[in-house]
Amino acid sequence: MGAIECSAIMEKSNGEVSQRSVTQGDPPLVCPAEETEKGFYFLSNIDQNIAVVVRTICCFKSNEIENENADKMIKDGISKVLVHYYPLAWRLTISSEGKLIVDCTGEGRKGLCFSKLKRTVRWRRLET
Repeated sequence: MGAIECSAIMEKSNGEVSQRSVTQGDPPLVCPAEETEKGFYFLSNIDQNIAVVVRTICCFKSNEIENENADKMIKDGISKVLVHYYPLAWRLTISSEGKLIVDCTGEGRKGLCFSKLKRTVRWRRLET
């Protein structure tokens, strides 16, 4: 797929012009660090009714050069956690009974999608 770069030129009300850009690389899959159980993981009745996709964005402020490897450290941590929470690394599918199950059989893609973004602007503060 290759890297994607987006940029925009923005003009403030005071006439100040600035350019901002974001670069995104290929999103690699983060897989469990060790072999995990194989088979089907059956969801509870509650999980059957609340199947949602969760997207997470983590932002880090750093002025230190050695934090350039923060993405590798995060991926390594996720990889180790996925050994114990292995169903998160697999895919949802529909059983013959029409229910959602997690397919951990080893067929198809395994892993969590991980994207690293770099930005060229300063963020003053993230409001929650």
